[in-house]
Amino acid sequence: MTPFETLTLATYFFVLVILAVYGWHRYYLVYLYMKNKDRQPAPAGSFDVLPPVTVQLPIYNEMYVADRLIDAASASDRRLSRPFPSKSGSNFESAAASPERASAWARTGPSWSPASAS
Repeated sequence: MTPFETLTLATYFFVLVILAVYGWHRYYLVYLYMKNKDRQPAPAGSFDVLPPVTVQLPIYNEMYVADRLIDAASASDRRLSRPFPSKSGSNFESAAASPERASAWARTGPSWSPASAS
């Protein structure tokens, strides 16, 4: 056998082994699913008071969306761990509108209070 034929055969069997492992893994996942499909996860417990969350809003220079997005996130019934940041790295129109709306919600919004930031 020439070195080229040996390399081709070795590559073929390598790919064959990789596909066999992939196929075995698929069968294993089906086995695990069939074994556990009747088990429903139970919650470990419940919260008396929901923990605070931090909301990060991805606003990419969309001035018409920024105010609505901040309003929707601020109207959440969850307690926020901090107010929305009022700085923006943008140099477009959304940079001017967003800090004003975020500051207004930080002052009057029901979701955030300085006591919940700790």
